[in-house]
Amino acid sequence: MAYQVLARKWRPQDFTGVVHQDHISKTLSSSIRNGRVSHAYLFAGPRGVGKTTMARILAKALNCLSAPGPTDAPCGTCENCVEIRDGSSFDVIEIDGASNRGIENVRELRENVNFAPLKSRFKVYIIDEVHMLTRESFNALLKTLEEPPAHVVFVFATTEIHQIPETILSRCQKYFFKKISVDATVKHLRHIVDRERYAVSDSALYLIARSSEGSMRDAQYLLDQIVSFADGEVGEADVLSILGIVPFESYLALIGRIRALDVPGVIAEADLVFSIGVDARRYAAGFADMFRIIRLVRNDVAVQELIGLSNEELAGVREVAGAFHDEELGVLFHVADELVRELRYAASERVSIEMALLDMVAALRRPSLASIIQKLESGGGGGPSSSSPGRTVLPEAKPSTPRSESASKTAPGNVPIAPSGEQPAPTQQDTPVPEDAGVDGKKLKAQILQDLLAENKKFLYEKVRSARIEVRGRSLALLYPQDSGESYYRRMLDANDLAHISELAGKRTGATVSVSVGDDAAVPPPADELVPDEALPDDAEMVRAPEVDEMDELNPMVEKIKDMFHGQIVESKQKKEKNNAQRPR
Repeated sequence: MAYQVLARKWRPQDFTGVVHQDHISKTLSSSIRNGRVSHAYLFAGPRGVGKTTMARILAKALNCLSAPGPTDAPCGTCENCVEIRDGSSFDVIEIDGASNRGIENVRELRENVNFAPLKSRFKVYIIDEVHMLTRESFNALLKTLEEPPAHVVFVFATTEIHQIPETILSRCQKYFFKKISVDATVKHLRHIVDRERYAVSDSALYLIARSSEGSMRDAQYLLDQIVSFADGEVGEADVLSILGIVPFESYLALIGRIRALDVPGVIAEADLVFSIGVDARRYAAGFADMFRIIRLVRNDVAVQELIGLSNEELAGVREVAGAFHDEELGVLFHVADELVRELRYAASERVSIEMALLDMVAALRRPSLASIIQKLESGGGGGPSSSSPGRTVLPEAKPSTPRSESASKTAPGNVPIAPSGEQPAPTQQDTPVPEDAGVDGKKLKAQILQDLLAENKKFLYEKVRSARIEVRGRSLALLYPQDSGESYYRRMLDANDLAHISELAGKRTGATVSVSVGDDAAVPPPADELVPDEALPDDAEMVRAPEVDEMDELNPMVEKIKDMFHGQIVESKQKKEKNNAQRPR
């Protein structure tokens, strides 16, 4: 017999053999046992997770000859089971939706469904990639799908369920397949390796499982390829060589160089990775994921179960995690994540990666706000000076100095803000935010906006978003451009808004921060590009009705529309509805 690839040879033949889809296997088994077989099923999920396999098992369960009727445990040895397994059954028709997508194919199917099965109980139509059918084909299938003959069962499989019309979805029982976890993939691959008597290390299986990205079929094809390449035992080095994967230890070594602020070592480690011809985008994505893993480990998350690390890899991550703070890992992740997006349009991938690595080193060289506050609390390194027990005397904040435009364009994350979980111990007096602490207004603004979105305070979000934030000592200033639409939001700010912004800023910086509002003198008023008023005809001047709602008039979008058409608000919808409600009936 000709050689069979592992993905075909080890395809599951019953419901219990399908990996990581127990929620579907149990449901289908129960429906068959109770005689509740539907006329149409839809299997949706990523590639290679068992959709077509489950459809074939369902066909065998309906037509197995070892039982007087449908059974949830097909024998796999009877004539019908063997023919369905080999794909030679006349009563189980598998159709590729990508190549049989026209309305002529559907019309042929509608004519054939009326014929009884040759030697089975049910005629099963399995349509793979059903989302590829045309809209006309779906419409032609509707009536047959809703009221098929009693001997017909449809099974649709797709990776793009959102492309299927709702009229089709409403006529099917829908089952959603999950990506297969790393641990489940490794366990199944180990089962195959042991039965085939291959010598494959656990570390190699973990690499294969992570590279498959939740697809068991992909994992089996990768295993087949790697076993064919290696002579003797398959190790981690073989997998890395064939798949072009950066070793886990290389990521850890590079991160260690960054932590040590070793610029030559960082560049040398990157050059070593480039020398093996690794894809730059894949390398950057893996690098960003490493910071995620390290942070999860640092916060005692069960990464081994969540991501699927080997014991050796987990030990290396824990060693590196102890050298970082959460805020530092957050900054480094954002730099790496920005690098992933930048590489899509970068003129030189290598230059972009090297510059991002240098930005990471520069970010760690800058002291964090938490460390600065801690130093201030200890009296600037000279020991705390206290006038009374339990009272810490802090130095006054230095006066603010103007910053150059170039200084504001530093790499993202150069100025980390201490998260709320790492606030310093409270003292009897408010802790000022010194100007030289390096609190970046743009960074702080982004964090406050993130908090407002999480709280679903959309209007306050717009108020803050329209302003430029400037940190002046222990004060935070919201600056709005003069004579612009954004000044509307300044007028809408009230005391409660300022108090809430102060609270959010305090949580982010770990210090008491006061909030003020002012004009942004750095931004000149916008030039009027419209026709001057004196050029307008006399009839363009309209008198505004006294009942116009003030909020509508102040809205910047309304102002822009007024200027565009040289008009005035005559009546607002809100005020009109209010007046109508007050009229006697």
